[in-house]
Amino acid sequence: MQAILQELITQRGRRDRTSEPKIEDPERYYGDCAKLRAFLVQCELKFNCEAHRFQDESGKVHYANSRCRGAAWKWIQPSIKQGRSGFTTWQEFKTAIHHAFREIDAKEIARVKYNKIKQGARSTVLYWAEFQNIIADLNYNDSAYINKFNASLPERTQTLLAMLPTKPTTIMEYANRAIKIDNKLYIIRARHTK
Repeated sequence: MQAILQELITQRGRRDRTSEPKIEDPERYYGDCAKLRAFLVQCELKFNCEAHRFQDESGKVHYANSRCRGAAWKWIQPSIKQGRSGFTTWQEFKTAIHHAFREIDAKEIARVKYNKIKQGARSTVLYWAEFQNIIADLNYNDSAYINKFNASLPERTQTLLAMLPTKPTTIMEYANRAIKIDNKLYIIRARHTK
């Protein structure tokens, strides 16, 4: 009976592991400060979605080390002794790599990008993606974000947003409404160009 129970537990464990999504490996990290955040977020996504593979802190650190190349590898290599990283926790690794490769003044760089950002000819979805990336390093309020985001939207989208009976109060709500309007306008334009 004990053997049957153990076999059922083993089979269930295999089934649970195979039901986890397989996440693509993060791009290799070469030490580009502008790509550090994306690298760390991709690693954490991998760790969370494939939790059975990354149950301990050292496994996370070793995995991230293995994705480093170029300047990042030159930075991490001296800390590896006898195949073990000098960093014992994921948080310790993140803090250290952040100190080594972060943008010099992330807030100031974000302010400069914030002041320059324009939607241009791209879709509102792409504009919003870049906008979110920039404001992640800022701490303005939603009203300021809404005003800035709106200022670069096409005039027709601004007009339709102004006509809404209930105005969104958060930048997330505002951007989502703008995206819906942009998508509808795209469909209308597509119908008329046939």
